[in-house]
Formats: sequence, structure tokens, C-alpha cells
Amino acid sequence: SKWDDIMLEHNVTIIETVREEYVAAVGVLPEKGDEEIAELPKEQRDEVQKTRHLGHIKNLFNASVAVLVEEPDGMKIKMGVHSGEIYTGVIGQKLPRFRLFGDVINTTARMMQKSPPGTLQFGEETNQFVKQIQLPSNCQVVEQKGVYMKGKGEIDVY
Repeated sequence: SKWDDIMLEHNVTIIETVREEYVAAVGVLPEKGDEEIAELPKEQRDEVQKTRHLGHIKNLFNASVAVLVEEPDGMKIKMGVHSGEIYTGVIGQKLPRFRLFGDVINTTARMMQKSPPGTLQFGEETNQFVKQIQLPSNCQVVEQKGVYMKGKGEIDVY
């Protein structure tokens, strides 16, 4: 599909589709140089990881904006993003599937559920990275304070 092509173009990994939800992630697959980076001193390794993460966030935002631009008439897409640690694994023997685990997945789902139609919503964890990248020209960040998220309470979102 067109959305799959957009994800591929921006190095966003499609994890699964569930009903009308499309789950994708960045930075979850092995990358060139991972083994060499693991051998670096912690300070250097952290700096490389931060630089990579900024690139991943930029790719994710570029893909998200491209998907919203391609939004079919009559359809209103809601997107949620969250940054943090996740755990990955292959689950199942008969039909093995690559899965993501952790609070990031839950928080991302909450961001999507509370996202106004036609927008991408994220919290402060992601905003710390967003502040450091150049967003597409048709992307605007607007803060909304005190949005209630189940299991999280009231949080500020963008």
C-alpha cells in the first residue's frame, strides 16, 4: 500500500496491523555498526545512541506527516508516539511474530487514543527529541496541558 511505501522510504518498521490500528516503530531492528558501538566506552556509546535516536525520531515524524498528507477523504487518522525503552522478541512457534513489549507500547496506544483526528500526538519524553530536529515545514507542534490518559493521569501532550 501507499502507507507501506512511505514507511519503507523513511526506515520505519511495520510491526503489525490490528483491526484498524497500524503499529510501527523506529530503531527496533539491528543496524550496521551495532557490535562496534557496544564496544565503545559508555559516554561515547550514549552519544552515538542519542544521535541515532534523533535520526529515528526525524524519520518517524517525516513518515507520519507523509501519511497524514495521503489521508483519504472521509478518513481521519489518529497517531500516537512515545519514546523510551522497549523489549522485543519473537513469540510463538506455529506462527512466530516479532512483538514489542513495555510501558512505551501502552503509552503510545494512549497517545493515539487521545489524539485529535488528523494529528500525531506525543508526550514530553518525545518532545525532548523533537526540539532537537528540524520538522517538515507542514508540521506544527502545539502543547496541550493536562490531558487525562488512563493509567497515567493528566499529562502534557504535543
